[in-house]
Amino acid sequence: MRRPSAEAIRRFLASQARLGFTYPEVGATASRPPAGYVVDRTRIGLGAGEEVF
Repeated sequence: MRRPSAEAIRRFLASQARLGFTYPEVGATASRPPAGYVVDRTRIGLGAGEEVF
């Protein structure tokens, strides 16, 4: 394994930019989710202070 070259990264990003999204609900999270989607709003405190940071 090795780090890809800058050229390889550029080619990969260019190839991906031409692709569309893999799901039809693009932008749906800007408001209510589409029918059949569940929004998970679970939260948990991890602590506080510099040690946690």
